[in-house]
Amino acid sequence: MSTVNISIFKGESQEVVFNINDTDGNPIDISGNSVRGAVRYAYGSPGHLIPLDPVISGDGTSGIVVINISATGTTGESVPVTEAVYSVERYSANDAYVGCVSRGKIIINPDVPT
Repeated sequence: MSTVNISIFKGESQEVVFNINDTDGNPIDISGNSVRGAVRYAYGSPGHLIPLDPVISGDGTSGIVVINISATGTTGESVPVTEAVYSVERYSANDAYVGCVSRGKIIINPDVPT
């Protein structure tokens, strides 16, 4: 598990890549897993603040998980300038295994009109 803080400006897109490695630094094969994620105002808050749909890169043997935060996901009045929290986890069928990929703060900054 890693802790990565993300900073994004309203109306911008951002890709974040997570490498899941063992203690020796070797990629962990996550091909039998799925991934999910959420951005919330605080841990335990109801509902999601921003759509966060992580994907496993390739066939999963490289241990890479990617999230793409879309520009439309950070625009509008429903997404305020704020400091929130996110979590991305991997899981197996029926949640027999659940492990944190990454968690941390996500800072949504005001946009600068051009």
